[in-house]
Amino acid sequence: MLEALQPTPDPDWVLSHEGYNVLTESAVESRFAFGNGFLGMRAARSVSRGPTWVGWLGYSRWASWPRCYVAGLFDVPNIEPPVPALVPVADWSRVRILLDGEPLLGRQGEVRVGIRQLDMRRGVVLSTWAHRTPAGITFEGHELRLLSLADRAAGLQLLRFSIDRDGIDVMLEASFAMAGLGMDPVRLEHDIGAWRLEGTGKGVVMTGAAALLLGDTPLAPERPFPLRWAWRWRSVAGQVAEFDRLIAVARADTLEDDPAPHAVAALARSRALGWRAVLAEHEAAWNARWAAGDIVIDGDEVLQRAVRFAVYHLTSTANPEDDRVSSFLSINQARRLRDRGVAQRRPCTRGRGRQSRVSPPATAHLVRRCARRRRC
Repeated sequence: MLEALQPTPDPDWVLSHEGYNVLTESAVESRFAFGNGFLGMRAARSVSRGPTWVGWLGYSRWASWPRCYVAGLFDVPNIEPPVPALVPVADWSRVRILLDGEPLLGRQGEVRVGIRQLDMRRGVVLSTWAHRTPAGITFEGHELRLLSLADRAAGLQLLRFSIDRDGIDVMLEASFAMAGLGMDPVRLEHDIGAWRLEGTGKGVVMTGAAALLLGDTPLAPERPFPLRWAWRWRSVAGQVAEFDRLIAVARADTLEDDPAPHAVAALARSRALGWRAVLAEHEAAWNARWAAGDIVIDGDEVLQRAVRFAVYHLTSTANPEDDRVSSFLSINQARRLRDRGVAQRRPCTRGRGRQSRVSPPATAHLVRRCARRRRC
């Protein structure tokens, strides 16, 4: 698993953020968001954060704002003026770790290393951190999260960690947090949950499967509640625990639709493949997108990352299989820009197919235009 948790070696493909600041956290979560045109998720920390709920009159200033969305899942909230809005679904990547009964929280102890990375080449969000608790226990972990571009109903989370003490009572709890905000539950079972929106009647089903290896030994989880898994063990210093979670989501647009079979089938596909093949197919899908749509900037590394950042978010919000989902710059519009001379296609010398090369001044204009449109 450790190899899968490493970013692309070329720094032009990776954006990094180190440390934590409550004033900038919301912006980092937004900029490092990941998606596939059907599902989208803010890059909030899945581990080492406290609970989140709806604050009275919105007065609470949250240190983190985890959100997962499903394309087309709209309802009209109780606001003025009443306008449709996307409804958040459960935060399927939530993980709680307790050491001797004390939760691992970023606001307690010392976070010695805290790095989040958006690997645009692979379409994944990576995290690396080392955390020393007030009790003097050092936790070191690596995480990967993705929403599959190869199977848009699917998502994957990998977590690899160790602690530096013997004899610590460890508990890892994985859940679908914040489930059902603004929705009525219609089904809750061990591995599946279904909800309906109050206004539009649209529905969503989420299902998941999780596993944990301690060294080379699989541990059986406790199942205290639907869509929740918990593992307990006594630590051995330096022993590695590897956690993986597969999820699937389906949407229903009418009261007569039952999305459960679609979600169950998507999860079954992922489980049959295994997490390694799910990751490989996702990376292959992103490779195909970049081979068709990468833009190479000559002589300006900052603009190179900026343009790839824009293309990454365009790709992660578009779904060719759903004509109701579109990003503000379509493929046809991009081709027209190319044909007008903004970008000149040349054979690629890096083995990634054909790419667009543009001059830094033209690229700067496009980046500024993208930034203005993204603020709308």
